[in-house]
Amino acid sequence: MATLAAQVTAPSPVNAERWRFERDAVDRLPKIRARDVAHIPGKMGLPFVGIVPEALLDPLAFAERMYERHGPVYKFYGRGNWNVQLIGAEANELVLFDRTGSFSAYGGWGPLVAPFFPGALLVKDGQDHRDSRRILGEAFRQDKLGGYRAIFADDIDRAVTSWEAGTVDVYEEVKKLTLSIAASTFLGMSLEQGGANAVRLYSHMMGALLAVVRSPWLSPVAARGFLSKARLEGLMKGLIRQKRASLGDDIFSRVCQLRDDQGRQLPHEEIIDSIIFLLAAAHDTLASAFTSVAVFLATEPRWADWLREELDEVRFDNPADAATAPLPRQDMFFKEAIRLNAPAPIVWRRTVRDVQIYGYRIPAGTITGVNPLLTHRIPTLWEDPRSFNPLRFTAEAEAARHKFAFAPFGGGIHKCLGLHFSMQQARIFMTRLLRCKSIEIDAPRGISWYNWPNCRPRHRITGRFSAGPRQK
Repeated sequence: MATLAAQVTAPSPVNAERWRFERDAVDRLPKIRARDVAHIPGKMGLPFVGIVPEALLDPLAFAERMYERHGPVYKFYGRGNWNVQLIGAEANELVLFDRTGSFSAYGGWGPLVAPFFPGALLVKDGQDHRDSRRILGEAFRQDKLGGYRAIFADDIDRAVTSWEAGTVDVYEEVKKLTLSIAASTFLGMSLEQGGANAVRLYSHMMGALLAVVRSPWLSPVAARGFLSKARLEGLMKGLIRQKRASLGDDIFSRVCQLRDDQGRQLPHEEIIDSIIFLLAAAHDTLASAFTSVAVFLATEPRWADWLREELDEVRFDNPADAATAPLPRQDMFFKEAIRLNAPAPIVWRRTVRDVQIYGYRIPAGTITGVNPLLTHRIPTLWEDPRSFNPLRFTAEAEAARHKFAFAPFGGGIHKCLGLHFSMQQARIFMTRLLRCKSIEIDAPRGISWYNWPNCRPRHRITGRFSAGPRQK
């Protein structure tokens, strides 16, 4: 692997309170041409599509090859654009913390996300992002999480109880669970009460978001996705008045109660964009993380028993109490699971000014990004990085490591808004699985993972979650 001993520099800090990247200004940034990044090593690949076929075949293997061959800064060409990838803890800090206001989230994510989530936090920058994040953050305050816990704890218990009745496809069942959680926790409706229709529309929309051909005139998948988006927006718009009149514990109700600095209720469009995107972010990342947790609990029995020892020492009757119980081993196990299988492997940005990193100049207008999944596997940061070892996340180990070596939830002002919300769900999920008598999996084609756009099993993995008291 390449050495990351290079210097990272950036422009002088700007006034953080005045960061504001107007979208038209980002759109006016120059399109990067081959000569603009000729000094950066990398690969072009095929005409127009570039390296896309190779990268999609195995995203992690492609990133590892590029890193080993070119080092922590490399370029590639894909779908008409030059991209520059930055690898390492220092790169994560520079891009994610972004002290200088040099990177635009809208410029990075916009081409992929904006057609479906034009008002989402993910595609906002500067003060616009700060204002929206502060307002939406009210729905995720610690004093609000208690109301959500009871909802998703019931969903988790029902799901795992049903798994104990037979053999299940782990990833498919986890997806059903996280969709159920999304419907009940975010929308305030069960799948039987109308949530299934909302989830179906959402699934069609996400299919179009990830389609290679995204023109509704050329792709039936894209056409269905845009139609489903319009229907989902209509469904949610019809619910806003009802939600504003209620004091429900679901996130949709909470967001409908929010007001801006002038005391005005949020516009319908902003509420709808925010809820749909939060639903998407929560479902996809949690499906990835929960699948990894279930598989590692089965394949790492020594560490599963280590968790059970901790659980035996903590007493609580209500499953939702696992979210706030003193269970540090569970937190370490979960972090190690998402270190190896980062739910969001790449974070995209676009430079709004020239940036220097590891001795390379990245010109303004460059679509760039950091790769937490690969950084989580660098031997200079992680001893024996492919092995599973939750002790990497003891307080002492974390203090000794670069604070941006581990970045599964992003960082800085764009750090995942639902971080604590997700961690609490993970604790309840792990606790419920650990109370099974046994956890076994069967993977005839082996266990391998596909890392785009979220980490998921490449082949079918079946699981058996046996009910009854554990044998000590």
